[in-house]
Amino acid sequence: MRIPTFLLVCLFLVRCTERPADQEIYELLNVCLDDFYQQKGIDIQQELTAFENQLLAEGHLQRKGQQSDFKTLLEFLSENTYFSPPLKKDDFNSTLLLENPTRLVECLNYSFNIDSLELMELSYYQATAEIGKIIEVNEEVAIHDIFATYAAIIAAEDFNQPFVRESLLMLLYRWYYKSKYDREIILEE
Repeated sequence: MRIPTFLLVCLFLVRCTERPADQEIYELLNVCLDDFYQQKGIDIQQELTAFENQLLAEGHLQRKGQQSDFKTLLEFLSENTYFSPPLKKDDFNSTLLLENPTRLVECLNYSFNIDSLELMELSYYQATAEIGKIIEVNEEVAIHDIFATYAAIIAAEDFNQPFVRESLLMLLYRWYYKSKYDREIILEE
């Protein structure tokens, strides 16, 4: 879904007059994330919603009310090496596996006049900063530590933000792929 230029201008004007709430920053991050993948010909929301439904259907992810319970899945993966079999998904998108939006902060800054200090107040970015610290002091970082950090630091209400949801689903998408094709135990067909 492409956001009309008029709406982007309105969001920019509102942004210039007051400090945005966390929810607004998450929404603008999501605009930047979606735009990155749209430029690559991918409807990220559609792809990740289909993957989320796959996780739900296979029982890896549970619902809590109307929302998926990412925290419980992250906690499970922080203690277990891989997703539990059977893993039925076969049609992986190589762009989602390999491409990372590296300029989200620049997008926020240049498109919406939000500086990185405001971004660092978000629990999602506090978790990524903590992961960055872990990476700095360790030669190798276990994926368990990444999952545990996200589960521990991201605020409960932030798991419902589309940007956080999509970011976590991309991480889970990649780990599901690795769980299926790069593991020591043999999966049944």
